[in-house]
Amino acid sequence: MSADILLVGPALDDPGGIANYYVTLLSRLGPNRNPTYEYLQIGRMGGAAGVSHYLRDPYRLLRHIRDSKPGVVVLNPSMNVRCFIRESIFAWLIKRCSHANLIVFWHGWDAEFAKTVEKYLTAIYRISFKKADTTLVLTSTAAETVQAWGQSYVVSETTMFSDEFLRPDAAPGSRRLSASVKVLFLSRIEQEKGVYQTIDAVCNLLRQNVPVELTIAGAGSELDNVMDYCRRLPTSLARSIHFAGYVRNAQKAELLAAHDLYCLPTSHGEGMPVSVLEAMAAGLPVITTGAGGLSDFFLDGVMGRVVQLDSVDDLTRNLKELIDDPLACLRMSDFNREYAFNQFSSSEVGGRFNAHCVELLPP
Repeated sequence: MSADILLVGPALDDPGGIANYYVTLLSRLGPNRNPTYEYLQIGRMGGAAGVSHYLRDPYRLLRHIRDSKPGVVVLNPSMNVRCFIRESIFAWLIKRCSHANLIVFWHGWDAEFAKTVEKYLTAIYRISFKKADTTLVLTSTAAETVQAWGQSYVVSETTMFSDEFLRPDAAPGSRRLSASVKVLFLSRIEQEKGVYQTIDAVCNLLRQNVPVELTIAGAGSELDNVMDYCRRLPTSLARSIHFAGYVRNAQKAELLAAHDLYCLPTSHGEGMPVSVLEAMAAGLPVITTGAGGLSDFFLDGVMGRVVQLDSVDDLTRNLKELIDDPLACLRMSDFNREYAFNQFSSSEVGGRFNAHCVELLPP
């Protein structure tokens, strides 16, 4: 199959943000899109373990480019050691062995690893990622960093959500708190995402006789440990904590619509967590931190609450204050829905991404 634009990324059924972005993008553009897009999966195939794909992927990518001759190739690294090494090889091969223009779209951004790159790995950056014709970033920190490294054409972008999370029929002021307030933690289940802090904060509220329930949705390496942690809680607390498993698409939209507050007290090196945008589109007030790209747009007290990193007490206090102020939650709900529609909907963001690619297509 030949296409104008080749997108390179993980399996589209991967639970991460990159796969979600391109599932949404390709769905939005439709099957008869012009220019044409093709998606090349890299990484583990069919969930297989091992490292053979690190040797296989550069060969597959180069062969694919030589066979299909795309005008533009889009790489989607994150700023961490594994992605940096793997995709710097991809970028070097693309610019050295093909005539395709290159877009590098940075997603996750680990600021500490970026310092390591600046100290030890700038030579690798210069012969690979710096050769990109366009660099897209999700955070102001990432933009400032790559510009300091000499990147010439850097565009700040946003991630996006599927329009199925929008509720255009929802009238202003229609999202009222349930009698037993339903808090949702929806994310990849990893320790740095703040799942344990969320559980502990909800347990603190239950001990204060606050009517609250917590749903944990998602998959990840920490899920079994989290479930075991909850099983060891007193029954009076554990019965208010529910697990929904991994959800996506319509099932995820239904889950968001059934909850009152969204909680993600992450310390992870986020780009721009799409689950926050989905929650806003569904009209949920959001309790989160200033990690990654969140600090670039999130308005404390307007969209929800910004809490301190790794502070269960601060998270408990902010949850309690929102639960005690349903009128503030109504205002946040209406604001978030409108803001998400204007800034992060697939029609807006997908159109901008398509324009970046079209601009680099050869005549």
